[in-house]
Amino acid sequence: RILLLNIFRTKIDSNPSDIRELVWFSNDFYIASLYGLAKKIYIWFLNTQKCSQIVPICSSAICMSLNGETQIILGSKKGNIEIFDLLTGNLIFTKPKAHIGPIWSIDPVKNFFQLASGGADGLLKIWDCELNEIRLSKYLHIGDQILGLKILLEKNLIAVSSLTSKLLFFLLDTLQFSFSFEGHSLPIISIDFHKDLSLMATGSADNFLKIWNLENKQLQKSLNYHRSAITSVVFQKFTGNIFSGSRCGQICFWSKKNYKLLSELKNYHLGPIWALKLSNNEKFLASGSQDRKLNIWKIEE
Repeated sequence: RILLLNIFRTKIDSNPSDIRELVWFSNDFYIASLYGLAKKIYIWFLNTQKCSQIVPICSSAICMSLNGETQIILGSKKGNIEIFDLLTGNLIFTKPKAHIGPIWSIDPVKNFFQLASGGADGLLKIWDCELNEIRLSKYLHIGDQILGLKILLEKNLIAVSSLTSKLLFFLLDTLQFSFSFEGHSLPIISIDFHKDLSLMATGSADNFLKIWNLENKQLQKSLNYHRSAITSVVFQKFTGNIFSGSRCGQICFWSKKNYKLLSELKNYHLGPIWALKLSNNEKFLASGSQDRKLNIWKIEE
């Protein structure tokens, strides 16, 4: 039996912004929450359950990623890519108008030698990362707004979801089309991959959570339990179990073995869950929502 114990819950009433993204630091003691409209990043210390640092940012950010332990990478509503130093709180690099319109998703390679970005202009861009700056390496016009993307470096692939209901895969080195998954009836909002890259999960505006087999490129399971659009999905690295969050604030926990519902969290959020993130040791689950609330659960067996 698995228990999810709510150990941390906070809402900054003075903030006029929803939580757009969450990022755990590698030691799992700290977590960063992005309040895009408020143009602020809050760093929370789990042991004290208090905010340890507030980083003002230049523009309304939508997506965020961590580079090492000292840098935060942001994609903004105006199409800028910005890199901040967390030690000083200073902006160390900005790429104005990296995209025309909002950047909905960014994904850096782990050692940060490349960065992928996609946005409302329908452009998939790959950037080469140098010391505190990025340079455009290649790009591809998808044709529709890009809602999400994930790099699979070991397979030389990048997965892209757009306003269509398809999930597209391109070769990372050339951006040549490789294959696609079709099965959703509305846009795919969130994607994640299992640690061994054998499975992937997609959450869509059609309320379906779908599990795909990357080895045979077939749909493995389709789950229709959520009552609204699925806005966030995440795999547990060690077990392969899956968390899914929805537009109505519901969080579900699914077994990899038989895809049965292990647990359901209701009434903790009153709006869309934009971010579900597991700590690196997978002992904690964090959720951030449009209702401005940050919740953290301890996972116990």
